[in-house]
Amino acid sequence: MLRTDLSRGKTVIFGRFFLQMTHCTKTIALLMLIMAAAMRISQSAEDPGKKEWTVWSDGCPVYATTQLDTETTPLAALSKGDVIEGIKYFRNADYIEWIAFRHEGQIAYAPFAWLTHVPDSNKAEGDLPIGGEIVDRWNSLPDTYEPGDLVSLPASYCYTQNEFRLRREAWEALKVMLDDARADGCKIWVASAYRSYSWQSGKFLQKVEKEGLGQRVSAKPGHSEHQLGVTVDLVGPDPKLALEQEFGETKEGQWIETHCGRYGFRLTYTEDNETETGYIAEPWHLRYLGKPMEE
Repeated sequence: MLRTDLSRGKTVIFGRFFLQMTHCTKTIALLMLIMAAAMRISQSAEDPGKKEWTVWSDGCPVYATTQLDTETTPLAALSKGDVIEGIKYFRNADYIEWIAFRHEGQIAYAPFAWLTHVPDSNKAEGDLPIGGEIVDRWNSLPDTYEPGDLVSLPASYCYTQNEFRLRREAWEALKVMLDDARADGCKIWVASAYRSYSWQSGKFLQKVEKEGLGQRVSAKPGHSEHQLGVTVDLVGPDPKLALEQEFGETKEGQWIETHCGRYGFRLTYTEDNETETGYIAEPWHLRYLGKPMEE
């Protein structure tokens, strides 16, 4: 009787152990499937650097080092107009970005700041369709692109005496928005609008000279939304907060964030998408997309 009870006890214990082991095995197998799927997704995702890049500025240095350090002596230099076939995109701890490519039989690295890529959709003749333009850190406009329907903004809507221009449709929407803001007690002016490729080039080079290649404020020429002619920088009555992140906390900044979508505008650079865009949040920077959005 004693042997039978012990045998039954062992059988029960072994049965529970077997069930537990079976459950663990299934769990491990499930986790392995999830990990494998994640790896396939990661591997299948297209690396943003894997495309054709063109040097837009003279004297683009080429480094033959895996350390990706600008203090390393360059291997060579590329000239304006040179084309490389990118292999992979990198970014180091100092936020300096690089494109890996093959140079004279070895893997080399070129600073992303001196490279540009114009997608076929941006090479079409005439004005690009509002809202359908592809302009960001990866995709550029041609250096000759200038919308043909730019209009000058009235001085009463401008922060300085400089001439500001926008595409007609964008200006008409902006005027309604600024008038409504003023009716709500928010005085807002335009501090920047359309910028040419050459103007943006000078601005970018000045910023790099001052803050280095890791700066995250000024876009490369061709990669600025301002060249589209539908983008503005707005300011309020306090000059100390002009083009400062604290502007977003003001009455005017809060009004813009809450209502701009109603008029077809969008805040391009926010705290939520800094990693995606590569730029710091800019609560003053609005791009017109042509279709009013819900608040």
